[in-house]
Amino acid sequence: MKTEKVVKICLSILLLAALTMVTQTAGIILALVWFTFRRVKVLASLNHTPLYFLFSFIAVYLISVFIVTPYFAKINGRVPLPVVSKNNSLIPVSFLTVLCNRHYVKPKLYQALQEVNKEMSIQYPQFSIGYLDACFPFFNGFPLIPHLSHSDGKKIDLAFVYRDTRTNTLSIARTPTPFGYGSFEPAKKKETDKADQCNKRNVFYNFSQLLGWKVRPHLQIDPIATTMLAKACAANPKIHKIFLEPHLKKRWHLDSFSKIRFQGCWSVRHDDHLHVQL
Repeated sequence: MKTEKVVKICLSILLLAALTMVTQTAGIILALVWFTFRRVKVLASLNHTPLYFLFSFIAVYLISVFIVTPYFAKINGRVPLPVVSKNNSLIPVSFLTVLCNRHYVKPKLYQALQEVNKEMSIQYPQFSIGYLDACFPFFNGFPLIPHLSHSDGKKIDLAFVYRDTRTNTLSIARTPTPFGYGSFEPAKKKETDKADQCNKRNVFYNFSQLLGWKVRPHLQIDPIATTMLAKACAANPKIHKIFLEPHLKKRWHLDSFSKIRFQGCWSVRHDDHLHVQL
């Protein structure tokens, strides 16, 4: 076998693996489209037209994301979270979360989040929870990289609540950073700095800082609304755990909520979002 062919096969395998790790389904769909182009005579003549192949893959993948995958995910016991906010529903901070199939949860968790959102909207009309990564649509135990535990439909990350300093209004499901991660609220003097302690033991503890470029510097955390969100999650009987850095738990006077706890040094820091799970 020629070296060029071996390299091509290896690169193809790496591409399929990468797409599968990021979206769970894109690698399989790419392989199916490629197989179809190779086997169907009508398409075989177009097999050497990269753009046609690319557009075909994108079209099939989008159909899968919005029609096929949600249907089969329900059979698997998971449902997609809303893509757009309707009637004070949840909304993704980044649309890329949806395109990568990272917005699936168990129906029980979806119901709990709707209840929390409804409670929040009493104080803040038109409020919508901004969600980050949840879980993939299929198979318990399939890792949602780079997360350690988002593999069973029972976990989700929620964005902190931010206020637009230009208009002095809450920014619904918008964060200073593009994906909601990396906008840290670090420990102040005399506060327990677990992030610093854990970073000495786990070099990946500050991993989310790679996503921390601030594209919306006018957004500043609203501690009152964020505290209310944390309390509403903790008060919901369906929700069993919430991860938050110790200095924020103390700063926001959440010590009485046993569900809100430190996640440990072998995860990543949680002073830029709330981790919520059944």
